[in-house]
Amino acid sequence: MTHTLNPSVSTAAADQGTDTRPTPTTRGRLTPGALRLLGGALALTTAVFAVCLFLPWPSNARAYLGDDIAAIANSLALTLIVGAALAAGAYAPSRAWTLLGTVATIVLGGITATKALAMLTLPVVPDTAEDLVQTLTLGVFWIAAFGILLVGSWSGPARVLPLLTASWPATALVAAMLSDDLGTAAWQAFSAHLLLGLTLTALTLMLDAPRLSRGRGASR
Repeated sequence: MTHTLNPSVSTAAADQGTDTRPTPTTRGRLTPGALRLLGGALALTTAVFAVCLFLPWPSNARAYLGDDIAAIANSLALTLIVGAALAAGAYAPSRAWTLLGTVATIVLGGITATKALAMLTLPVVPDTAEDLVQTLTLGVFWIAAFGILLVGSWSGPARVLPLLTASWPATALVAAMLSDDLGTAAWQAFSAHLLLGLTLTALTLMLDAPRLSRGRGASR
Protein backbone atom coordinates (compact mmCIF):
# COMPACT_ATOMS: atom_id res chain seq x y z
CA MET A 1 0.00 0.00 0.00
CA THR A 2 1.32 3.44 -0.96
CA HIS A 3 1.20 6.42 1.44
CA THR A 4 1.39 9.93 0.02
CA LEU A 5 3.52 12.12 2.29
CA ASN A 6 3.89 15.08 -0.04
CA PRO A 7 1.98 18.04 1.51
CA SER A 8 1.46 19.58 -1.90
CA VAL A 9 -0.90 16.75 -2.76
CA SER A 10 -3.27 17.50 0.12
CA THR A 11 -2.99 21.22 -0.59
CA ALA A 12 -3.97 20.71 -4.19
CA ALA A 13 -6.89 18.56 -3.14
CA ALA A 14 -8.10 21.29 -0.80
CA ASP A 15 -7.72 23.88 -3.56
CA GLN A 16 -9.89 21.74 -5.81
CA GLY A 17 -12.70 21.70 -3.27
CA THR A 18 -12.25 18.10 -2.10
CA ASP A 19 -12.04 18.94 1.61
CA THR A 20 -14.37 16.46 3.25
CA ARG A 21 -14.04 17.67 6.82
CA PRO A 22 -17.47 17.83 8.55
CA THR A 23 -19.08 21.22 8.96
CA PRO A 24 -18.93 22.19 12.65
CA THR A 25 -22.17 22.68 14.51
CA THR A 26 -22.97 25.14 17.24
CA ARG A 27 -23.92 23.16 20.31
CA GLY A 28 -25.18 24.29 23.67
CA ARG A 29 -23.76 23.27 27.01
CA LEU A 30 -26.87 21.34 28.05
CA THR A 31 -27.63 17.68 27.55
CA PRO A 32 -31.20 16.73 26.67
CA GLY A 33 -31.65 15.42 30.22
CA ALA A 34 -30.54 18.72 31.74
CA LEU A 35 -32.85 20.65 29.44
CA ARG A 36 -35.74 18.39 30.46
CA LEU A 37 -34.95 19.12 34.11
CA LEU A 38 -35.10 22.85 33.42
CA GLY A 39 -38.40 22.34 31.64
CA GLY A 40 -39.69 20.42 34.65
CA ALA A 41 -38.50 23.18 37.00
CA LEU A 42 -40.30 25.70 34.80
CA ALA A 43 -43.50 23.63 34.94
CA LEU A 44 -43.29 23.40 38.74
CA THR A 45 -42.62 27.13 39.06
CA THR A 46 -45.56 27.87 36.78
CA ALA A 47 -47.81 25.68 38.93
CA VAL A 48 -46.76 27.60 42.06
CA PHE A 49 -47.38 30.85 40.22
CA ALA A 50 -50.86 29.72 39.17
CA VAL A 51 -51.88 28.56 42.65
CA CYS A 52 -50.71 31.76 44.34
CA LEU A 53 -52.16 33.91 41.59
CA PHE A 54 -55.70 32.67 42.11
CA LEU A 55 -55.77 32.33 45.88
CA PRO A 56 -58.39 34.66 47.38
CA TRP A 57 -56.97 37.96 48.59
CA PRO A 58 -57.62 38.51 52.33
CA SER A 59 -60.10 41.27 53.09
CA ASN A 60 -58.70 44.59 54.34
CA ALA A 61 -55.14 43.51 53.55
CA ARG A 62 -52.72 45.73 51.67
CA ALA A 63 -50.00 43.11 51.49
CA TYR A 64 -50.48 39.40 50.87
CA LEU A 65 -47.86 36.67 51.07
CA GLY A 66 -49.42 34.69 48.21
CA ASP A 67 -49.07 37.69 45.91
CA ASP A 68 -45.40 38.01 46.83
CA ILE A 69 -44.79 34.32 46.13
CA ALA A 70 -46.56 34.63 42.77
CA ALA A 71 -44.33 37.57 41.81
CA ILE A 72 -41.21 35.60 42.75
CA ALA A 73 -42.40 32.53 40.84
CA ASN A 74 -43.14 34.68 37.78
CA SER A 75 -39.67 36.21 37.58
CA LEU A 76 -38.06 32.84 38.38
CA ALA A 77 -39.96 31.24 35.49
CA LEU A 78 -38.70 33.91 33.10
CA THR A 79 -35.16 33.43 34.43
CA LEU A 80 -35.40 29.69 33.76
CA ILE A 81 -36.54 30.25 30.18
CA VAL A 82 -33.73 32.66 29.30
CA GLY A 83 -31.14 30.64 31.22
CA ALA A 84 -32.16 27.43 29.45
CA ALA A 85 -32.02 29.15 26.06
CA LEU A 86 -28.58 30.57 26.83
CA ALA A 87 -27.13 27.28 28.04
CA ALA A 88 -28.67 25.28 25.19
CA GLY A 89 -27.17 27.53 22.52
CA ALA A 90 -30.30 29.39 21.39
CA TYR A 91 -28.28 32.62 21.05
CA ALA A 92 -25.30 31.01 19.32
CA PRO A 93 -23.37 31.71 17.17
CA SER A 94 -24.09 35.42 17.72
CA ARG A 95 -21.67 36.72 20.35
CA ALA A 96 -23.67 39.91 20.82
CA TRP A 97 -26.90 38.07 21.55
CA THR A 98 -25.09 35.54 23.72
CA LEU A 99 -23.80 38.45 25.79
CA LEU A 100 -27.26 40.00 25.97
CA GLY A 101 -28.73 36.63 26.96
CA THR A 102 -26.15 36.32 29.71
CA VAL A 103 -26.91 39.82 31.01
CA ALA A 104 -30.67 39.13 30.84
CA THR A 105 -30.27 35.91 32.84
CA ILE A 106 -28.24 37.72 35.50
CA VAL A 107 -30.68 40.64 35.69
CA LEU A 108 -33.75 38.40 35.90
CA GLY A 109 -32.06 36.23 38.51
CA GLY A 110 -31.15 39.34 40.49
CA ILE A 111 -34.74 40.58 40.32
CA THR A 112 -35.96 37.20 41.60
CA ALA A 113 -33.51 37.28 44.51
CA THR A 114 -34.44 40.89 45.29
CA LYS A 115 -38.14 40.02 45.41
CA ALA A 116 -37.44 37.12 47.75
CA LEU A 117 -35.32 39.33 50.01
CA ALA A 118 -37.98 42.03 50.04
CA MET A 119 -40.64 39.49 50.96
CA LEU A 120 -38.58 38.38 53.95
CA THR A 121 -37.50 41.81 55.17
CA LEU A 122 -40.09 44.41 54.13
CA PRO A 123 -43.67 44.43 55.43
CA VAL A 124 -44.94 46.40 52.43
CA VAL A 125 -43.25 47.18 49.12
CA PRO A 126 -44.22 50.61 47.69
CA ASP A 127 -46.45 50.42 44.62
CA THR A 128 -44.02 52.59 42.64
CA ALA A 129 -41.19 50.14 43.29
CA GLU A 130 -43.36 47.19 42.27
CA ASP A 131 -44.35 48.88 39.03
CA LEU A 132 -40.72 49.71 38.24
CA VAL A 133 -39.56 46.15 38.89
CA GLN A 134 -42.42 44.73 36.83
CA THR A 135 -41.58 47.00 33.90
CA LEU A 136 -37.88 46.10 34.10
CA THR A 137 -38.68 42.39 34.29
CA LEU A 138 -40.96 42.50 31.26
CA GLY A 139 -38.55 44.66 29.24
CA VAL A 140 -35.53 42.45 29.89
CA PHE A 141 -37.43 39.27 29.15
CA TRP A 142 -38.94 40.72 25.99
CA ILE A 143 -35.49 41.63 24.63
CA ALA A 144 -34.13 38.19 25.50
CA ALA A 145 -37.12 36.47 23.89
CA PHE A 146 -36.78 38.60 20.77
CA GLY A 147 -33.15 37.47 20.54
CA ILE A 148 -34.21 33.82 20.55
CA LEU A 149 -36.58 34.51 17.66
CA LEU A 150 -34.11 36.65 15.73
CA VAL A 151 -31.03 34.41 15.98
CA GLY A 152 -33.00 31.34 14.98
CA SER A 153 -30.76 28.64 16.44
CA TRP A 154 -33.90 27.15 17.94
CA SER A 155 -36.70 26.28 15.54
CA GLY A 156 -40.31 25.28 15.97
CA PRO A 157 -42.41 26.32 18.98
CA ALA A 158 -39.38 26.98 21.19
CA ARG A 159 -38.31 29.78 18.89
CA VAL A 160 -41.54 31.79 19.14
CA LEU A 161 -43.10 30.82 22.48
CA PRO A 162 -40.86 33.03 24.70
CA LEU A 163 -41.74 36.15 22.71
CA LEU A 164 -45.42 35.22 22.62
CA THR A 165 -45.31 34.76 26.38
CA ALA A 166 -43.73 38.20 26.78
CA SER A 167 -46.49 39.77 24.67
CA TRP A 168 -49.20 39.50 27.34
CA PRO A 169 -49.63 43.33 27.58
CA ALA A 170 -51.13 43.34 24.08
CA THR A 171 -53.66 40.68 25.08
CA ALA A 172 -54.50 42.53 28.30
CA LEU A 173 -54.96 45.79 26.39
CA VAL A 174 -57.31 44.25 23.83
CA ALA A 175 -59.34 42.55 26.58
CA ALA A 176 -59.64 45.81 28.49
CA MET A 177 -60.79 47.67 25.38
CA LEU A 178 -63.50 45.08 24.72
CA SER A 179 -64.84 45.00 28.28
CA ASP A 180 -66.69 47.44 30.51
CA ASP A 181 -64.75 46.21 33.54
CA LEU A 182 -61.23 47.25 32.49
CA GLY A 183 -59.38 46.03 35.56
CA THR A 184 -60.94 42.59 35.75
CA ALA A 185 -60.70 41.94 32.03
CA ALA A 186 -57.05 43.00 31.87
CA TRP A 187 -56.19 40.85 34.90
CA GLN A 188 -57.90 37.77 33.50
CA ALA A 189 -56.27 38.22 30.10
CA PHE A 190 -52.84 38.71 31.70
CA SER A 191 -53.24 35.60 33.84
CA ALA A 192 -54.50 33.36 31.05
CA HIS A 193 -51.93 34.54 28.50
CA LEU A 194 -48.94 34.28 30.81
CA LEU A 195 -49.89 30.91 32.29
CA LEU A 196 -50.57 29.44 28.85
CA GLY A 197 -47.27 30.74 27.48
CA LEU A 198 -45.25 29.45 30.44
CA THR A 199 -46.97 26.06 30.36
CA LEU A 200 -46.44 25.55 26.63
CA THR A 201 -42.81 26.64 26.91
CA ALA A 202 -42.19 24.18 29.75
CA LEU A 203 -43.76 21.34 27.76
CA THR A 204 -41.71 22.25 24.69
CA LEU A 205 -38.44 22.21 26.65
CA MET A 206 -39.24 18.78 28.06
CA LEU A 207 -40.64 17.14 24.93
CA ASP A 208 -38.28 18.68 22.36
CA ALA A 209 -35.10 18.59 24.47
CA PRO A 210 -33.05 16.27 22.20
CA ARG A 211 -33.43 18.55 19.18
CA LEU A 212 -33.15 21.85 21.07
CA SER A 213 -29.92 20.78 22.77
CA ARG A 214 -28.23 20.08 19.42
CA GLY A 215 -28.04 23.76 18.50
CA ARG A 216 -27.53 25.40 15.12
CA GLY A 217 -26.19 23.27 12.35
CA ALA A 218 -27.47 19.95 13.64
CA SER A 219 -29.84 17.95 11.47
CA ARG A 220 -33.49 18.77 12.13
